[in-house]
Amino acid sequence: MNKKILEDILREYKDVLLLTEDEISKILDAYDKQNEEIIDIVNKLYNSIDNENIWQEVNKYGRLKKLEKELKSGLLKFSKLDITMTTAILKKIANEAYARNVFVLEKNLFIKPTKNIKLPNKIINEILNYNVEGLNFSERIWFNNVKLQQNMVGTIRNGLQNGYSIDRMAKSIKDTMQISKNNAMRLIRTESAGVWYRGQKQVYKDHKIKKLVLIATLDSRTSNICRERDGKVYIAGEEPALPFHPNCRSTYAAYFENQQIKSRLDNQTKQKIKYTTYKEWIKQK
Repeated sequence: MNKKILEDILREYKDVLLLTEDEISKILDAYDKQNEEIIDIVNKLYNSIDNENIWQEVNKYGRLKKLEKELKSGLLKFSKLDITMTTAILKKIANEAYARNVFVLEKNLFIKPTKNIKLPNKIINEILNYNVEGLNFSERIWFNNVKLQQNMVGTIRNGLQNGYSIDRMAKSIKDTMQISKNNAMRLIRTESAGVWYRGQKQVYKDHKIKKLVLIATLDSRTSNICRERDGKVYIAGEEPALPFHPNCRSTYAAYFENQQIKSRLDNQTKQKIKYTTYKEWIKQK
């Protein structure tokens, strides 16, 4: 059964990540919308000032405090929206991870398929609220958005102090937002990998799987730690937790000593090849 289970797990893992692409795009769109709203707020301020000394004028009549209050209020609402949207994505991944891993196991072990597979809310919450270095995913998003708020206020203050034109200010705001947007993308992809792993771990626990084999991706983008651990077999429950790093693409499959793994996917050529570890594969390149 090993010869098929590895391919099945990788296919399901990639399919689940693709399933959430539309939802992730909506989060990134929300960042773009927030960027436009901030530029609009600053543009209104510029239009209300006639004096060329913008910094001097903005410090009159509480204008700067009012601007920063409006910015912080908008970014607070945005943070809540970000957490809500990300929570929905991760819940979907948790359910899909469990259901699809059960399906692969039952298919390869020739067990009668379980119908209407769904994780209890308690387990979903445990999977989602798992702490990594003292923070769960929502706390990480909140932390990132606090940094965005601080950086955005700093960007706008700097632009006002240096007399930026509205076009130059808009570019600075966009650049600051892009950094946060990139952080958000990295965070959600990393959290998605973690949720998949924890959903998978629950399946292996429920089905009393004794050993797991690590599957990395056979291409040039794979990290050194994933290359090193690819093909290693671990006792279930003693395996290193995934993800190993941001944007990690590695996963686990159930391992059975009496069945040899026959093949796997070469992600560079997109061809099925005879099973080999990453170390053996890269020597042939």
